[in-house]
Amino acid sequence: MTKRLILVFTGLFSSFLSAAPLAVGPHQQSVIHVPDETVLTQTDLVAVGTQGRLEKTGGGEWIISDTSLIASGPTDSGPIDLAVYEGRLTLTSGASQPAAPEAPSDILAQAALWLDAAQNVVVSNGEDSTSHVLVWHDARETKASAPFDHPYAETKTNLYPLVQTDEQNNTMLYFRGYKSGCWMNFMATQPDAAPLALTPVKHSFIVYRALDSY
Repeated sequence: MTKRLILVFTGLFSSFLSAAPLAVGPHQQSVIHVPDETVLTQTDLVAVGTQGRLEKTGGGEWIISDTSLIASGPTDSGPIDLAVYEGRLTLTSGASQPAAPEAPSDILAQAALWLDAAQNVVVSNGEDSTSHVLVWHDARETKASAPFDHPYAETKTNLYPLVQTDEQNNTMLYFRGYKSGCWMNFMATQPDAAPLALTPVKHSFIVYRALDSY
């Protein structure tokens, strides 16, 4: 069964609108509808997952830059499937990549656990010469040995996460795909302690990109 996400932007007599970020999941289909006499300018990212499809309908014009339209699957995922059934699509080039929002440092400073793929990741080189993640420390951690000041994550399986970069050159941890069995334990400040139970959890903020997954 194909899931369809339909976004409708209304306008009258050559209205000019700006579109919010849009994500099309792997193997999913989304429709962006631009009514007649409307010009919709895409100012935020449009990410299309592996084998995802984006359809443009309506008689209006959709303007998007080539830096805003990205494939969110792995590097070999192929071209983006974009179909225009009505109206006009204008693809521009040379625009700068939309800036990522700044991290809410005042909120993160109070977090029970704050993990950043670009900070405090302990790795070793495996037989395949890739960077195997052993430990992922809290972004605020300053100690090099236990006891630590903050909880952390530790790989407890023989299948290690990998340090990689995405197509926008952002550092990420790759957990080897859907149902890979690759995972990490949340640990307390002592390395010999039991896995950490973060309870009670009142608010959980997770920012991620799922590549080649569901």
